[in-house]
Amino acid sequence: MLKASGTTQVSAPEDSSAQKQKLTILRETLSLNRDSLLPEKDAAGRRLMKEFIEDEKKMPMLFENFVKNFYQKEQSHYKVSSKRIYWDGTFADKASAEALPSMLTDVTLEDPTRKIIIDCKFYKEALTQHHRKTVSSANLYQLFAYLKNK
Repeated sequence: MLKASGTTQVSAPEDSSAQKQKLTILRETLSLNRDSLLPEKDAAGRRLMKEFIEDEKKMPMLFENFVKNFYQKEQSHYKVSSKRIYWDGTFADKASAEALPSMLTDVTLEDPTRKIIIDCKFYKEALTQHHRKTVSSANLYQLFAYLKNK
């Protein structure tokens, strides 16, 4: 954990959700940078820098944040958010309903007449190889579930 000498307080106006969102994005970006730049020690005690781009959890998060922020800054027609999508179905009981995974879009663009769901994927290899190179079936099923339950 990093500690700074002295304190600086940044406060957003209570009614400014855009300002609060910008501060949240800045805080998340700084946290990602801090976590990726702090050196670790190997068995011999040498300091090693982390390879941020090789981190299979942080790079997808950074990419998703980039896409969402891109749409927030570069267009004004659509409301940009992440939306929870609820399963459209009838369940025998509460336990059955709770057994299903929750669905949260990476990026949703909405206006009064249209909804666009963007699912961000960041992989070293975009296509999977079985008999031939194809798009991941799990990714397609995920998009299908979003569209069927929107």
